[in-house]
Order: sequence, then C-alpha cells, then structure tokens
Amino acid sequence: MITVNDLFEKVQDKESFFIFTTALEKDFLNNQQEWENNTINDFLESSIAWAKDTNFDIEQNTWKQFAKFLYSGKFYE
Repeated sequence: MITVNDLFEKVQDKESFFIFTTALEKDFLNNQQEWENNTINDFLESSIAWAKDTNFDIEQNTWKQFAKFLYSGKFYE
C-alpha cells in the first residue's frame, strides 16, 4: 500500500505534487484522528511555524519544498 509519505518522497514536478496533495486530502478525510491540526487555520499556522522554525528554504526542487510545507501542517505543533 502506498502511503502519503511514499508519495511525498516522490514529489519532483507538478504532476507528482498534485498526486501528493490529493493523497494528503484523502488522508485527512480518512484519518483525521491522526492529524494534529484539524482546521485550516491550525493547519496553515502549523505549516508556517514549521517553515520558520526550520529555516525553510527553497531548494532546486520547489515542488518538493512546497509539498514539505503542506505536509508539515499535518503533524507540526
């Protein structure tokens, strides 16, 4: 079974980014109890906090970096 994390690791372009974000959305709908942040406000606040705390920097693969930004909203507090 392919997980959201597996798809995150494969992000390299626009198409794989959209596959990842679709899976992230489905993961939220199916596994909301596993998410630290259950509202859009909390999700975005955590993504921003993660970016600031980790000195988020755009690398060569900007699609992967943006995926990382969104993915962090799932778990970062």
